[in-house]
Order: sequence, then C-alpha cells, then structure tokens
Amino acid sequence: MKSLNRNFDYGCCIYPTSPLLDVEILNRGLELLQKNKFNSVFSVTKFSYPILRALNVDSNSKVNMKWPENEEVRSQDMQDFYHDAGQFYWFDADHIANNGNLFSINSGAVVLSEMEVQDIDNESDWKMAEIKYKFKNGQF
Repeated sequence: MKSLNRNFDYGCCIYPTSPLLDVEILNRGLELLQKNKFNSVFSVTKFSYPILRALNVDSNSKVNMKWPENEEVRSQDMQDFYHDAGQFYWFDADHIANNGNLFSINSGAVVLSEMEVQDIDNESDWKMAEIKYKFKNGQF
C-alpha cells in the first residue's frame, strides 16, 4: 500500500473460517490495540480442559501423564491457559511493516467464551458452528 501512497495506522486480518465473529468483537479488539498501544491484538479462548492434565500415548497405546505432578490437583484449582481463537488479528501497520510478525511480547488478547468461537477445519467443526450460531441468535 505504501507504494501506492496509501498509509494506514492499523490493519486487520480476518480469517474466513470464523463464522461467529461479529462487529462488536472486532471493535473491542481495535479499542484494546489503540488504548494499550499493543503491536497486535487477537481473539483467544480458554482451553476447554486443563492442559496441565495432558496425556502422552505411545505407539503401543500406553498412556502416561505429560506432567504427573498434576495428577492429584483438582482441575478447578489449575491455572487457565488460552489459545488463539483463529478469528482475527488487529495490528499496528508500522510494526508489521518493520517486523513482519503478528505475535510479539507486546500483543494483547480479546478473551472469548467457547460459545463465541468455532474454527472450521472439518465437517464436525461446521456442524458445531451451526449449533453455536443458532444458539447465539436465539434459534434454540
């Protein structure tokens, strides 16, 4: 865009496989980017199950805990962890032009519930997106 003499303060990349995204969420992201002077802001959601209880399964189907020290810890007492919700990235245009990375130590997050998020990678994801969309729009 600079070669066309078009300059922007901010940009947004919206992923096409995020059907539950709405304008309100995008506005929250932009406001957070501007208010906190982040390099980027994107949507995240909490892992639905404590990742500290992760299991390894070997080639013989034997199971062991990735972090056995958490075997007796109640799940509700464990720290929450989040993952990229795969909906959008707001970014400072100059930062991206100079650094090229969307994620940095100066990134912020719009935290969304599981009902606001559904990435679509397969048919099951599509069906779940339909259910959540209907729920979100009062069709249940």
